[in-house]
Amino acid sequence: MAIMKKLAGTTWGADNSVLKKLYMGYVRLTLDYGISAWATVAQSNFNKINRVQNQAMRIITGGMRSTPIQEMEKTTGLQPMEDIRDSRTQKQAEKFKRLEDHPMYHRMNGLGRGRLKRTNFAATTKMMMSKQPSCAEVTPKPLKYTNTRQIWKDTKFPELNENITGIVGKNQQTSEERKLLATEYLKEHFPNSRWTHVYTDGSAANATENGGALI
Repeated sequence: MAIMKKLAGTTWGADNSVLKKLYMGYVRLTLDYGISAWATVAQSNFNKINRVQNQAMRIITGGMRSTPIQEMEKTTGLQPMEDIRDSRTQKQAEKFKRLEDHPMYHRMNGLGRGRLKRTNFAATTKMMMSKQPSCAEVTPKPLKYTNTRQIWKDTKFPELNENITGIVGKNQQTSEERKLLATEYLKEHFPNSRWTHVYTDGSAANATENGGALI
């Protein structure tokens, strides 16, 4: 927030689009992290998060303290923190309902009964779901754990092939001949239908300049 204040001047500084990107990239990420844990707190405590976003919207729009919050949300296109909290909480609840090995599984499916009459995660999400009849019609299906391949633990190194059939010394062949042989070799052993070709030395015809590749 301090950086946003420094960049937001009345006669100079960043425009509203830059300030919004700065807020979404630094401040909002911190607010969103673990926001489902705020589902059971008192509204007075959750207002601490609301005040941060409200202050950010005033910086972005240049609004005064008397500017209505809803109008600033429409201008900036920022979703209210309550809506984000409720949607993330419901997603987390649906995930708990489908993880049979999770400690929250029985509570979320009504198999565990709490003795204390207090606001808890299961009761809060149940109240949220009651406002959306379509959610009650969905029958949770268990999620199965899968063994994800951990690439960083692989001991096999990539195969490097420096020999191409037909290519000899540079003094015995022209660059066009060598390029033609290399192209034919790639088509035969590494067809485009099964492999992604990435040229890192700029040898590809009509190659993109100053570009990058993501695999």
